[in-house]
Amino acid sequence: MNELTPEKIKELTAVMASAPPATVARMLAMFERVKVKGSEAIPSGDLLAALREAGLPQLAGHDVDVVRLPTFERLFFQPFERLFESGAIADLLPGSIPRAGLRETWRIIAEQFIPEDVAEIGPLGTKAILAGDMEAAGELAAALREVLLAALKRCRADAIARPATTEEARAVLRRLVPLLQAHALGKDIWKMALGTRGELSDQGIAALSTHVRMLEDENPDAARELILMTMAELPRPFEALRVLAKVSLGVDDRKLDMTEFAVIGRRVIAIAAREATNIEAAWSGNCFEGKELAVIVERYNQSLHGLEREMRLANDGPWRRAIAQIRGRVGDRLSLLCQRTSTLLEQSMPIQRLQRHTITWTYEPKLDAPIDEAKVTAVIRHLDFVMASRLFAPLAGFGAPRELAAKHAIQHMALVGDAILKALRQPYQSPHMEAWVQAATRIIAASEGHDGAHVFERRVKSASKDVA
Repeated sequence: MNELTPEKIKELTAVMASAPPATVARMLAMFERVKVKGSEAIPSGDLLAALREAGLPQLAGHDVDVVRLPTFERLFFQPFERLFESGAIADLLPGSIPRAGLRETWRIIAEQFIPEDVAEIGPLGTKAILAGDMEAAGELAAALREVLLAALKRCRADAIARPATTEEARAVLRRLVPLLQAHALGKDIWKMALGTRGELSDQGIAALSTHVRMLEDENPDAARELILMTMAELPRPFEALRVLAKVSLGVDDRKLDMTEFAVIGRRVIAIAAREATNIEAAWSGNCFEGKELAVIVERYNQSLHGLEREMRLANDGPWRRAIAQIRGRVGDRLSLLCQRTSTLLEQSMPIQRLQRHTITWTYEPKLDAPIDEAKVTAVIRHLDFVMASRLFAPLAGFGAPRELAAKHAIQHMALVGDAILKALRQPYQSPHMEAWVQAATRIIAASEGHDGAHVFERRVKSASKDVA
């Protein structure tokens, strides 16, 4: 296979950058078809990945949209797609499958386990994909999975992973039989088990728990995989613990953590811990987009909120302790972020305390001071988060600090806005007045919405007309 060097990729991206949009589309479509055919003359899969990583749609300023075709190999592994993860095995979530091992696993399946069936069914699947008949291609992939499961059941369990040369492929092969068994049983149940919003129905829980008990007698690993694959289908993965709670009545996390089902609880905790790490990175790096961070926090809430209702957790159990630690970390970091919002606001729109011939003090913005654009941008990012997280802040443990930060922003900007309007009516104008008006407008838009900013803009125009 031809090797893709950085120099070759650079040359090709330069050529495509200067090509017309229609030519770029044709080239991408050709690479997609070559990838599906599995031709080794052109390393099309690696080439497409490299071009997309280089930012292909932006190369010539064209918006090129090309349908990405799955290979038959990818269709074969599609039922387990949501369990696949890229990266080192040590960095994966508990229960995840290393994506890096799939290519070698497919090669072993095609060359050693069921070579005749792959040689017969594979080209038919590829032909269906190229013809756009994805339903037929999916049925062929399902038929091949059934053939593989029957073949692997005839093999010794410890011999299945022996042909692999990498740890990633061995990790996939060790789980192949239980994964195929779990999917064969679960594919019909999931259709009726999931509600309109993706939640587990009571009927689905009963059916899944029955099948988990049945699989426990035949293959405990398959029972675990069935719950893991159910988790992957749910918007709130911890809801799969309802199945585990029904299967193991009266058993808490201390006992479950010593069984084959330990990975279920550990995966729930690891999902929440990963979101907590993303939140901590945003907090410490101070380089986040407010609304994007709010989405992460909402996702974090979904990963944990309501977990105690679904699963019996011991007061000193390992899962409860881990969850309490994560919640403490997130609540502390987000509370500090709200406090930092107030600090940044005071730094970007500074106010000084003045005494005017009486014993009372007045507070006025330093309108003669220049505006620091970096601080204004930072406070807007923070305020975007504070306002976007209004509904779910209490669940994440920072409801009160968020309320304080929001109220402080409104009060601070009311003081700044009134002072600006008053100054605009005076004969003397600060050389930085226009910058103050623009910065105040942007911050008011972030803290009170665009309606509040429009009101302030109209008041500024009115004050300017009074002077004229």
